[in-house]
Amino acid sequence: MKWTPTAQEAKKRNEALKMQAPVRPEEIAQNTDEGAVATAKYAIELYNYTFATGNVDEYKALCISDRKSCVKVPVDTLKMHQNGGWVDPIQVTFVSGWVRKDVTKNVVVQLWFYRNASQEHSGQGELQDIPAGKFASLVTLKFDGVEWKVQEIYVEEKH
Repeated sequence: MKWTPTAQEAKKRNEALKMQAPVRPEEIAQNTDEGAVATAKYAIELYNYTFATGNVDEYKALCISDRKSCVKVPVDTLKMHQNGGWVDPIQVTFVSGWVRKDVTKNVVVQLWFYRNASQEHSGQGELQDIPAGKFASLVTLKFDGVEWKVQEIYVEEKH
């Protein structure tokens, strides 16, 4: 039997699908520490936007490697949305961000941020709580001569 959302669930899904895309930073085209940090923050915001709306195009254009964080997110997002699922919009508040100078092989941006609580809706009537919390993220980036591209995103909750 196919799951049918309640009126309240349908309203929440509609709100998630209408979530505004994060603004692509102008600094993405600057081969500077500021450009790398702005791109890393954009990647985190785009991740949340992708799961809320099911729109994977911007994420795929930014996150181009064959690493799990670049490949699995669009696949999982499309599967969830095709099944009628979504994630309620998640708001992120960045506390700090900088290019790690102790990493010399790659450009790695470390971010600290808070996110609000949310819920993941499976599309089958099941809910998974996404708790609020403080997080650290490492975003590996590469400047392709025109703009920054994401190679990998790692996020860890901090207590």
